[in-house]
Amino acid sequence: MDKLDKSIKNYYLDRRLSADALDRMLDKGHQVAREKATEKVGIGKLFDFQKSKRFIASQWRTSAVAAVMLVVIVVAQSYYFQRGVSELVLAEIAMNHNKHLDVEFPYNNYEALRVAMNRLDFTLEPPVALLQNFILIGGRYCSIQGKLAAQLKVKNRNTDGISTLYVTALTDKLKKTVSKRVVYDNVTIELWQNQGHFYGLATDA
Repeated sequence: MDKLDKSIKNYYLDRRLSADALDRMLDKGHQVAREKATEKVGIGKLFDFQKSKRFIASQWRTSAVAAVMLVVIVVAQSYYFQRGVSELVLAEIAMNHNKHLDVEFPYNNYEALRVAMNRLDFTLEPPVALLQNFILIGGRYCSIQGKLAAQLKVKNRNTDGISTLYVTALTDKLKKTVSKRVVYDNVTIELWQNQGHFYGLATDA
């Protein structure tokens, strides 16, 4: 058996592949390797593409939700800011009216009062409708939301009731107030704006 095994071994050791056959086998191996690599790359690209689509969709949804929330917040802030400013102005006017302070400049003529109250940085202009229904008694300085204002005492021509008229320049902050007529702290207050002026008329409720 040893001789037979040796003979068989030597037979196959003596056999060699031709150069052409070896080249064909190597080329085939390279081709198979390239196909496998291409297949892997294609799968990877498809995976990356699907992953990118999911990421973009997720980002879009997040951005859309954020945009909606931003709009809601801005609208809510605007509403509450307007309401807040109006509430502060109403409280300030009601407080000053309830003090019933005497006038500092007892003039029943608006032109004379304008000259006397020379610290005002705006033209003291009473509303036309007010001139028809109220008589000027006099005025004093005050402030509305930190802005210098005129606090005028006026008398109703029909009822003889005393009211307080507040006049100041219309600032960006006061532009946020809502024109309205309400009862606040037992005081009937009417707020409105006209030709660059802010007005508030206060009367005992």
